[in-house]
Amino acid sequence: MITKFKQCHLCPKGVLRPIWKTEGRLHYCRVHWAQITPSAIGLSAIRKTGIKKVSSVMAVRNKEYATIRKGYLKTHTTCKARVAGCSYSATDVHHKAGRGVNYLNVATWLPVCRSCHDWIEKHPKEAKEKGFSQNRLS
Repeated sequence: MITKFKQCHLCPKGVLRPIWKTEGRLHYCRVHWAQITPSAIGLSAIRKTGIKKVSSVMAVRNKEYATIRKGYLKTHTTCKARVAGCSYSATDVHHKAGRGVNYLNVATWLPVCRSCHDWIEKHPKEAKEKGFSQNRLS
């Protein structure tokens, strides 16, 4: 990788250094970036958290999912998988056709206990044979 040298906003004129961070049109070398604070350069908020973990669209879908899931588990109280180690009480929702397009599609959900859910995830071939999972490409 070739290092590009530019003028740091706080370095003396004519001193070119590798740029560590850029805020707007201002470039900072590593030394000066460590010394400044957002208020020192006139910025009210520098994003320190990086990329959001969940997009705003997905956050809305997750809220809706939580509400639907809660009601679903109230009406579907028993585990439908019943594999070895089953506790018979449904605590999880298994998405038989994956969570992508079918995330909120209750028709593709299966009420399961934690033990059975773990088994389904660890044994995908057997789970498909028993009807606990579906092909996610269809």
